[in-house]
Amino acid sequence: MFRPYVTIMLFALLSGCSLGPAFVAGEPEGGVAAPRDAYCVSVARQRAQDAAYNGYGDDMQKRIYARSYADCVVGKEESAR
Repeated sequence: MFRPYVTIMLFALLSGCSLGPAFVAGEPEGGVAAPRDAYCVSVARQRAQDAAYNGYGDDMQKRIYARSYADCVVGKEESAR
């Protein structure tokens, strides 16, 4: 009786677990990768995981990751001035 509900809950809880290295792989191929800010990477990953949890597709998650990372880096540079 509860099997469909348990399955749905497990799927919902585990749907954002595979967001590891796929979102960090936006670095140029074949060249020296630019150093990444660890704090901004963690912020961007969290935003992408939030998007996954809310049902956004992979394409949108990648856009959210990229924009969040860029905004974080700009924010850190502005706050350093």
